[in-house]
Amino acid sequence: MSALETASSYADLHWAVIPLCGVKHQCPSPGKVPVNLQTGTHLSGWQGRGIPTPDELETWLNSPLALRANIGVLTGRPSWLIGIDIDGEGGEFLLNKHAQGDLPPTWEYQTGGGRRLIYAYEEGLRSVKISGDGEHEGLEILADGRQMVLPPSVHHTGYTYAWQSGRDPWSGSTPLAPCPAWVRTLAGANAAPKDWVAIARTPVSHGGRHPTIVQLAAHMASKGEAPEYIVAILEAWNEARCKPPKDVTEIRRIVAWALEQHPPESDKPALAEWKTKDQWIRSKAKELGCSLEAARQIVERGMGA
Repeated sequence: MSALETASSYADLHWAVIPLCGVKHQCPSPGKVPVNLQTGTHLSGWQGRGIPTPDELETWLNSPLALRANIGVLTGRPSWLIGIDIDGEGGEFLLNKHAQGDLPPTWEYQTGGGRRLIYAYEEGLRSVKISGDGEHEGLEILADGRQMVLPPSVHHTGYTYAWQSGRDPWSGSTPLAPCPAWVRTLAGANAAPKDWVAIARTPVSHGGRHPTIVQLAAHMASKGEAPEYIVAILEAWNEARCKPPKDVTEIRRIVAWALEQHPPESDKPALAEWKTKDQWIRSKAKELGCSLEAARQIVERGMGA
């Protein structure tokens, strides 16, 4: 299977994929630059492209350069992804220096010069490059205005980019993780705390559903909320805010992952933090931006009432 034949699988994830030139292209960065598949020239204005339509994908596959092309994805808001590019030993050193162990399991693949981690995008992140000692060594955060080569593209050395076992978007073993705090610090998205009420009240569509659910699940788990409440709240939020709603089994898998990252300190239900059930319901209504009756149904569903 050629790299471009995987484009529909990535588009199904609502990723803004884009064809890249092949490794034999006569340019300074063969295999890595967005390309016009009809003419073989590099594309301009590709930063504004979105998720390709089925007709566009068919046109790509029927183009003269389809078999030689690589496949890439726009990072940042177009795909709701952020890439962490780690090149060589210098890149690993810089990763360890900045992350200090804060590397939650997430999607990952091998590149021609190292590896790449993918995290959920957050508004305000910018691309940052930190050079290492070697010529092709360093650490780079790929956000708005950038793109990254995807598997199974071919590196100019002949190496084929490949997903790490269990760290791909399809196996279900590892979900996309929220952006770590050290990345937000380096990429300039730590100026203000998150407005969780605004996030909960804002409708989201295809590309934003997964990263938003991941953020909300991780936030509630970090606050010590009981698992049944997190599931009930997110299922109701999914029905109310996601267009179209996400599969509930995926929501439960994300919650299970969030609880692994932030295990409850005790088995005491979150309701114990409140003097009365009504106070708990009012709190949830404010948090979710819904009516008291809707919040009551959410809480009672979580309690098994």
